[in-house]
Amino acid sequence: MYLKAVLRSIFIYILLVSQASTAELSPKKEHLKAALTFNFINFTHWPEVAFSDQNMTYNICFAGDNAYSEKFNIISKQSIRGRKLHLIQLDVKSENISLELCQVLFVQFVNLDKSFSVLEQAKSQPILTISETENIRDTDKINAMITFINNNDRVGFTINRAIANQAGIKFSSKMLRLAVKVVEG
Repeated sequence: MYLKAVLRSIFIYILLVSQASTAELSPKKEHLKAALTFNFINFTHWPEVAFSDQNMTYNICFAGDNAYSEKFNIISKQSIRGRKLHLIQLDVKSENISLELCQVLFVQFVNLDKSFSVLEQAKSQPILTISETENIRDTDKINAMITFINNNDRVGFTINRAIANQAGIKFSSKMLRLAVKVVEG
């Protein structure tokens, strides 16, 4: 119970920090996204088929132009519900990217068509998909379960429950309340 209260406090603190001005936040945006991703994992429930055994790690896979995996090192030594976090940079040069090891997929390409292609491969699989955009109007086009929004000097996120439901992924009501926008499904 104490651990849940601590994690909840950390999650709320991170969201409050995300309301800070860009001048304060710019060098830390990727670290903030890493911390939020840690909490997304904590407040997400996967179907049993997502893990081949009880000791399996949470594999956070990265597909994109930015080297986010380096920024996410701050969470790589952590664990959630007894599972360690493991970071994997995917080879994005091939047409079909292998996603079989991923429980979380962070997609960020400059070329949106490439993002769409990778997210389409993950569709209906028990993989928490995360992407980002500069404009909240674009979140419906991206087709990720969670989309970071870098807008109005703030970092927020939207949740697409319709896509998550197709993959059997469920989100905590606490997480849903903190989203800027929730697409039901």
